[in-house]
Amino acid sequence: MAYKASYQWTQPLTDIFNEPYATRIPALYDGSKTGGEIDAQLTTSIKELITSSLIIGIDSEARFAYLKDAFNENSLTDWKPSKPIFMYHGDADVTIPYSNSLATYNVLVANNSSADVVTLTTLSGANHESGVIPYIEDFIPKMLDLR
Repeated sequence: MAYKASYQWTQPLTDIFNEPYATRIPALYDGSKTGGEIDAQLTTSIKELITSSLIIGIDSEARFAYLKDAFNENSLTDWKPSKPIFMYHGDADVTIPYSNSLATYNVLVANNSSADVVTLTTLSGANHESGVIPYIEDFIPKMLDLR
């Protein structure tokens, strides 16, 4: 919804989302719902949420160019960090796939970022919720050491 508003897209949400989600999403993201209320109305399954035509055709179909262009414009990987970046991700996360962090890390390293600037800590067996405490326990001391 943020992309749709920011880019003033007129394409129907059914180009991206399967029903019943395409119809539900505008009301879920109107600012009146909590994260829990939103989550209860969605799914963690990409195949249930996103249309198969988008999954298959985002890289090849011209009708999805507006999406791909926006994602590329908003990508944060085309740079070389000079300050420490501490990335964390649970390898059992189904909300945001671990492969997203791994791919981002690999691009930053390919941009000649050193291992002492960019680190990826894998939280073994952790999902989106269970990884929070191990992340905090590891991250806070690192931040304090930077003082």
